[in-house]
Amino acid sequence: MEIGKKISELRKEANLTQGELARGTCTQSLISLIEKGETDPSAEVLFQIAKKLGVDVNYFFKIGSTSRLDYVNEVEKQLRRTRIFYQYNEMMEIVTSEEKNPMFYHDPRRLQLLSWHKSIYLAEEKKEYRKAIDVLREAIDLVPVKNRAYTELEMEMMMSLGGFEYRLKHFEEMLCQYRKVETIIESTNRIPF
Repeated sequence: MEIGKKISELRKEANLTQGELARGTCTQSLISLIEKGETDPSAEVLFQIAKKLGVDVNYFFKIGSTSRLDYVNEVEKQLRRTRIFYQYNEMMEIVTSEEKNPMFYHDPRRLQLLSWHKSIYLAEEKKEYRKAIDVLREAIDLVPVKNRAYTELEMEMMMSLGGFEYRLKHFEEMLCQYRKVETIIESTNRIPF
């Protein structure tokens, strides 16, 4: 039942109908039954649904292993701490270490997190704004956006991108990023972070 709820939420956020989500994978009626919790999807169907919704299949199982999830959460917490307290060298040490970790480099979303922090390091510590912008653009492109909603992390990356453009006095590009985030927020039912 929980998987069906998550599928329904993500599908609606991506502005997809059940039929659009089902296309090429299964029937619309099967999607309906899954979302109502009346049946479970096969592994293959769940994999295809996850792909279309732009999430890793493990998203539906809370990453399979609590200790792995705890580790990832701890890394996120440490990165956040370094960001809040402007500890950019320590931030980069964490990023460099985790870039070699399969839990991160095999998962585009987690890799986005590391890339975002790498870009912050490049901008704030090295003052290499152009490089920081390139890293962010590549990170945002790691997960195709067709038929799915942007994540909060991706919107934060866009906001950072706008800030870096501002530092280069690229005011039109800065405004473009901020407007894009504004449009994304307005087009969903999300509460801004």
